[in-house]
Amino acid sequence: MEGKISEPQKQDIAIVLVPLLAQGHLNAFLHLSHHLSSHGLPVHYVSSTSHIHQVISRSTSTTSLSHIHFHHFPLPPYPSPPPTPTSPSTSTHFPSHLQPSFNASLHLKLPLTSLLHSLSSSSRRLILIHDSAMSFAATAAVSIPNVETYVFHTVSAISILLFSSKSTSLSLQDLHLNNLSFSFDGCFTEEFYHFIHKQHQLLSSTSSGRLFNTCRAIEAKDPQKHQCYPLECLQWLNKQPKASVIYVSFGTTSCFSKEQMLELGSGLEKSGERYLWVVRDADRGDIYANNEEDHDQCLVCEQRGMGMVVKGWVPQLEILEHSSMAAFMSHCGWNSCMESLSLGVAMLTWPMHSDQPCNAMLVTDLLKVGIMVRDWNKRHEIVRAVTVRDKVVELMHGDGGKEVRMRARTLGEAIRREAIDGHASRNGGLDSFIAHVTR
Repeated sequence: MEGKISEPQKQDIAIVLVPLLAQGHLNAFLHLSHHLSSHGLPVHYVSSTSHIHQVISRSTSTTSLSHIHFHHFPLPPYPSPPPTPTSPSTSTHFPSHLQPSFNASLHLKLPLTSLLHSLSSSSRRLILIHDSAMSFAATAAVSIPNVETYVFHTVSAISILLFSSKSTSLSLQDLHLNNLSFSFDGCFTEEFYHFIHKQHQLLSSTSSGRLFNTCRAIEAKDPQKHQCYPLECLQWLNKQPKASVIYVSFGTTSCFSKEQMLELGSGLEKSGERYLWVVRDADRGDIYANNEEDHDQCLVCEQRGMGMVVKGWVPQLEILEHSSMAAFMSHCGWNSCMESLSLGVAMLTWPMHSDQPCNAMLVTDLLKVGIMVRDWNKRHEIVRAVTVRDKVVELMHGDGGKEVRMRARTLGEAIRREAIDGHASRNGGLDSFIAHVTR
């Protein structure tokens, strides 16, 4: 596909990307930026000064960052409170402490508008790709004649379907998911529902299309390095037998109560299995607030029985692709799901909020490449050590668990095949999008 795009065509096209100010979204947009820039396309990544610093400092692909134009725009001061550990009495585990940063992101519209007008004057075609939760960006382009606007959904396609069914008369039966039961209760705060509803109202009727961070091998049933991290954890993995380690990590937006941490740790120990457990606070709205410039450099590795506990930021992809990996106990954020499944690593699902319960259902009930640890219907209860122990043992030694791990390996192979140049699915996805915008 690269050979079909002439150099003059590339140079007179500019692509602008606008992510939501949360690590999972920032990271997904950065990956998309890498893919687009690898085709020789000029890519402009727009965010606040601190969030660009954040996503670059956590990137594992520093070699290609020079090909991306980062636009650092300041935001007015906003509260950046610490995260609140989850507990059974909490009505939702959504990271409400990030809401002030989401609200502040609306102030990006003015500098974004100026940037779009500037780029449009020197471009034959201007491509704006914005997060579905940052739809105000589309309104910044309404008066520009040579702009095309696309919505990028950083969540799974099935979760978009289920979101849609919530606001329409569609039922799970209509979506051919009649063997499933799902509720969005507890996924979001009312304030975020209000925020996202206002953003969706801004979606332009002239939008040129939608992009999904997924592949057909995962959702065929759907109708529609960090530069400074502890080498100790990788060195420890090198000493472990093949397919013997449970990787445990719950993303950047949630943290547990002390009681839940104790139960989880006890369950991992009682399972008798090797584990690598990443323990870190959830991100603040501004991770550099309160003189925390060294937020991710304060890294400590600690041997604990059969396991290794790491406090801080780790190179997740390098961990998941390690030969010692057996399974991933995860919050089921979509980036983590895609990384785990593409590498053929089975999952132990522990959803916390947002689209994560949808993703967990996809993993356990539809793809059958994971085992549920935290039942979403029992989200107000502490997950006890005995449950953690039993689920780990089931996946590692049970007959059903062995089948789950085998299906995960098969799915990983299918996903990696789709990523190969020339594969029909790739030609119908990212490559076809690039061919379309460079026509």
